[in-house]
Amino acid sequence: MRTIYEKEALFESLDAAVAELKEYIVGAVHRAELHQVEQQMFRQLQQVGRHGLETFVALSGTGYEAANPPLSEEGSPLEYKGTETKGSPYVSIFGGIQIYRAAYAHPVGGRVYPLDAQLNLPAHKYSYLLLKWLHASSADQDFRSAVDRFNEIFGFSFFPDLPQRQGLPLAALCRAVLCAGGRAGPPLRRQSYRPQRR
Repeated sequence: MRTIYEKEALFESLDAAVAELKEYIVGAVHRAELHQVEQQMFRQLQQVGRHGLETFVALSGTGYEAANPPLSEEGSPLEYKGTETKGSPYVSIFGGIQIYRAAYAHPVGGRVYPLDAQLNLPAHKYSYLLLKWLHASSADQDFRSAVDRFNEIFGFSFFPDLPQRQGLPLAALCRAVLCAGGRAGPPLRRQSYRPQRR
């Protein structure tokens, strides 16, 4: 749980990004052409979005709750192993951020991160929305052209094979449906362990 001062600091950072955008708009009057202002505003709105997303994630916590560890499938408390110091990368439409997650040891091995379930984090580092937009763009043109356009618009530097690599699970599902004579089975869900709380 964050203190009131930590929360204020998070919102001050967000407010500073909005103030910077306002200053740019006022300063660009009679100095810049409309298309230049539009492009610069878009980049600054991405920064405001990134600050907002970082604030949301920070206020969501790490998944650690003192004296209330997640429970295994059998109902026994999982052992807290600490919070990542480096953070996990997450790439959104606003740019990259780090997500700091509390880890718990699972009795059969591996780690459980309650924040993953709380925020419905993807198994990979790319946001669901980013991949949705990238895959939609890839459906209309070849991967290289789609990624080049995406990189130009959003200021990313993705490799051309990103939509193909991230779409492999979907391709496997499509193959299975086609092999079953076009009849889809029940919808598949991402398999993840969702720890119980007391």
